[in-house]
Amino acid sequence: MSHIDTLRIAERFTGLSAEQRRVVYDKIRTQGLGIGQFPILKRTDSQLSTCSPSYAQLRQWFLWRLDPESSAYHITGALTLKGLLDTDALRGSFAALISRHETLRTVFRDDGDGEVMQVLQAESNFSLHEVDLGHMPKGERESAIESQVDQLCNAPFDLEQGPLLRVGLLHLAEEKHLLVVVMHHIVSDGWSMQLIIDEFAAGYSSRVTGEDWQPPALPIQYADYALWQRQWMEAGEKERQLSYWQVELGDEHPILQLPTDHPRRNDGHYYAARYHMVLSEPLISRLRTQTKLRVPPCL
Repeated sequence: MSHIDTLRIAERFTGLSAEQRRVVYDKIRTQGLGIGQFPILKRTDSQLSTCSPSYAQLRQWFLWRLDPESSAYHITGALTLKGLLDTDALRGSFAALISRHETLRTVFRDDGDGEVMQVLQAESNFSLHEVDLGHMPKGERESAIESQVDQLCNAPFDLEQGPLLRVGLLHLAEEKHLLVVVMHHIVSDGWSMQLIIDEFAAGYSSRVTGEDWQPPALPIQYADYALWQRQWMEAGEKERQLSYWQVELGDEHPILQLPTDHPRRNDGHYYAARYHMVLSEPLISRLRTQTKLRVPPCL
């Protein structure tokens, strides 16, 4: 089936009622087609400011309502900036990011009927958190930095009011700064963090040097994907995927008993550590070969 054909079906599918979508879904399944073969379309004008969340966002909303103070689903990253810093250019770069990516100015509201909707704001109430630590004695500065980073990363987000992007700028010396970026998982993920950092760096550089840099236009936004996912899932894809996993996982799910040296904390907060291991080149080579053999050709 050509791209034009799948595009035509996708456009027709979007305009159908829920019952009609199920009929179309059953038909394309009999033809051996999957939802991944149909493009994600821009949502209609009536859904530009308010639309349903994705299933992943729905899970995050439930978990947040269960424990609004939790920081378990905060996505964090930090950059050390060396050299003279143009704070106005830095603010402008994040303002451009928020303008370009709808998800960075999205909040979530209860619709009054037990459902949640994502609300895409025209403007964000984002503000840059600046703290000057350069005047502090070196012995006190490290603990102050740790305290500021902890506060930025663990302060709870309000999913109903936003913003769900938090940026802190710690001035450590005249030519040394720490940039801390925190987002709630309901609007981001680990892969997105790198995109945000890369786009910020390119935007900041262009503002400082005066170069003309314009990122390519985004063909779709995350809200477009959320609508696409919900329409296909409700048409029958949800039942297909559920059936697959029920077969794969079976009906019995025994509790995994792992030995621990102390009881798990009730509040869900734990200290983590990082362990470094150096693998030999022959072992790395064999691992890469094994990985290639296991990846299906279609991927």
